[in-house]
Amino acid sequence: MNSKIVSPGLVLRELPVKDNNSLLTILTATDGLVTATAYGARKSGSSLSSGTKLFNYSEFTLLESRGRYKVDSAKSLEQFFALSNSVEGLAAASYFVQLLYDVSLAGEPDTAVLRLALNALYALAKGKRSHRLVKAAFELRLMALAGFEPELDACVGCGSDALSFFSVTDAGMYCENCAVPRRAAGDRIYPLYPAALDAMRYILSAEMPRLFSFSLGDEAAENLAFLCEVYTREQMGRSYESLDIYHSLCD
Repeated sequence: MNSKIVSPGLVLRELPVKDNNSLLTILTATDGLVTATAYGARKSGSSLSSGTKLFNYSEFTLLESRGRYKVDSAKSLEQFFALSNSVEGLAAASYFVQLLYDVSLAGEPDTAVLRLALNALYALAKGKRSHRLVKAAFELRLMALAGFEPELDACVGCGSDALSFFSVTDAGMYCENCAVPRRAAGDRIYPLYPAALDAMRYILSAEMPRLFSFSLGDEAAENLAFLCEVYTREQMGRSYESLDIYHSLCD
């Protein structure tokens, strides 16, 4: 039986296919990830052109036939044009959508993940927040939403609240007494600055409109950015070409 999806959605992938068509991967509010063909979207003057570009947030009408979806209409709601003003921001946005693709599932809507994505892209596009801090906050909050929230309130070894090390492997904090022998054994445990720990706790608990409204000194920001990134890589079990590009621009 044919079906129809009417839902706002964010374009995570846009691949050109023959005859001026585009194959889209869309993170929808109602149906999670949906792959759909936008016929003629790359043709000049197409009614689908403005609403089906990468990073576009649009109101989609998707029609299903024989297990495949096509884009019937796409009304653009937000295009994030300002991302193109910063190569670092654009690279970070490309990394974000790859992460979103990996944590999202077809048929399983997750409005919290979609809201996070839109707020992160908006923060990058506005350019008023450090892209390094936006990236760290996005990574950690996304991992938490995906079921990988780390334990930040007590040592995962002994329960102490004297916390100074973060374990990427064990997804939690360690006190110095517990961390030293585990680091000596080769576990991936890193020092975590107190200010960076406070920032991680804020990222996990903040209301979405305020998620990116924090600041850190340079050393704490570097510490936070490093740990959120290595933690995300550990949980996802893979590397990202877009992340390599981001570092080639920023480092």
